Amino acid sequence: MYFDGITDEGELKDRFRRLMVENHFESPYRDEELVDAIFQEYIAQLKRIMSARGYKSPFERAAAMAEKMIKEAKARRNRHIREIMDNREEKLGKRIREAYRIWRSPIRQWLEEE
Repeated sequence: MYFDGITDEGELKDRFRRLMVENHFESPYRDEELVDAIFQEYIAQLKRIMSARGYKSPFERAAAMAEKMIKEAKARRNRHIREIMDNREEKLGKRIREAYRIWRSPIRQWLEEE
């Protein structure tokens, strides 16, 4: 409404200053609601301009960092589970080979002959 069509930060700040001066923002008789509405719209438009340039608020940076940490933790957990499963399969293979070796041992053959 007050800042329609403005896409440059400098132009936005100039327009904001002009509006504040026009509405006598320092006067004790100023229209508080109008000044607050202008200020709120200024902040919203400034955020849109800054986010279009790639700026991220501290909250957005913290959220991105938390997502990254969660993704890394899931990857570590999956690697750990994969290592456990690989080790488990390896141990199972060793047990099978050991059982087969015992079964094929000469003592086993001697016991089967009698």
